[in-house]
Amino acid sequence: MPPHRTPSHAAHMDAMNTLYDFVNSNNPPHHEARTLVHSVIDDISSQIGALMKEVELLQFERDKLRAVVSSLRVMPLELLSEIFLLAAFAGGNTASRETVGSLQGVCRRWRDIALRTHGLWTEAIVSSAPHSNPGHTTLIDKEPSVEDPYHEVEFKKITSWLNRAASLPKSVGYCVTRTCSCAAGEECIARSPTLEKLLKHGPRLDHVSLTMPTAACFRSWIDSLITEEESPPSSWLTLRSLKLDITEGNVQFWNDANDPARSVFALLPPVTSLGLCLPTSLPVLLVRPIHIPNAILAGLTVLSVKWDWAGSSLFKLLAVCTHLEILSVDLGNGDPFQTDDSTHTLSRLRVTPLAMSSLQEFYLRDGSFRILEFIRLPALSVLDMELDVDGEETITASGVLGSFLTSSNLLGTIKKIRLCGLIGTGGIVTLSLPVRR
Repeated sequence: MPPHRTPSHAAHMDAMNTLYDFVNSNNPPHHEARTLVHSVIDDISSQIGALMKEVELLQFERDKLRAVVSSLRVMPLELLSEIFLLAAFAGGNTASRETVGSLQGVCRRWRDIALRTHGLWTEAIVSSAPHSNPGHTTLIDKEPSVEDPYHEVEFKKITSWLNRAASLPKSVGYCVTRTCSCAAGEECIARSPTLEKLLKHGPRLDHVSLTMPTAACFRSWIDSLITEEESPPSSWLTLRSLKLDITEGNVQFWNDANDPARSVFALLPPVTSLGLCLPTSLPVLLVRPIHIPNAILAGLTVLSVKWDWAGSSLFKLLAVCTHLEILSVDLGNGDPFQTDDSTHTLSRLRVTPLAMSSLQEFYLRDGSFRILEFIRLPALSVLDMELDVDGEETITASGVLGSFLTSSNLLGTIKKIRLCGLIGTGGIVTLSLPVRR
């Protein structure tokens, strides 16, 4: 029995029979044949379109069924939490709020897992943007007010966010990049009622990162946090870690007090980890003292500084850091140790370098080997240097580094040396270092 043929299929077969001679030869088609070919092509295209729609529907149904047996459905919650953490922190040391939001929006199960992944909620950023009065669109760039309803809403959101971190250490960042003239007597725009309330009434914080335009802004912010009527909030006094970045201006306009007791650094909490990013002294190297209380320095185990001030102030600070284990110094492509101060401390340190007996890890950024002339680190296990040197300094690297390792008694004990930025002929750098005998 011959197969059943639909009218369109029968018409197609009849047309193909008619066009057989043209399809299987190079004979030029006459007008009627060309018209028939175009008609058959249109018919085939219509059939392909209809079938493709059916294919798309079938693929969609297949994908839905594949999702049912996807490995993500049976993946352990702990593993999925680790993947969430890797995704959220892929861009740096701070979890991306957008990524966390996207993860929660996939499905109810992912949202539940994200809420139980406490590491996603350990950090929050306090806004420093100027706000508008209710009912108005004009931004107000002036001293923030505790009566602004925005700050109460922001406080509740950040508190809710951080509380999801449960017992994990929590940190808050606050960055003001706008210009402030409070040092000249104008209102300070760097104060934050939200951050003040977090420190007074929010969850206990482990780390606070502050970026302030000037030292005067930091003083103004502290004055709003600690008043004569109130003692410092417990979250401020119990901080483990603080990073302070003073961004604006030049050290020649440094407006800190000369009296150590009135210095802005006398307002620091008793942290064990401190990060300082100070205004540059370039293009002119200037000698300036810095008055961080000895009690704070003596309690530090981690210190990170961005520093290009001339003189020996850095080493005077380090001499007090008797319990320091990790030190990171960013010299900002400067060479501040060419200029000594009136006490000739650098000259004395070249003869008798500063011994830091507890330091285990030393990281140098944008500097030269010169700093190694002034220190000895007998307990060092990691030396990591991203250098700013020329070819001549690279040639002397073996001698300088070898002398440092030998005089610090590190031969055979140091575990890691990483050097970047050396310049060699043809891109090749050769170092000869001493070995323990």
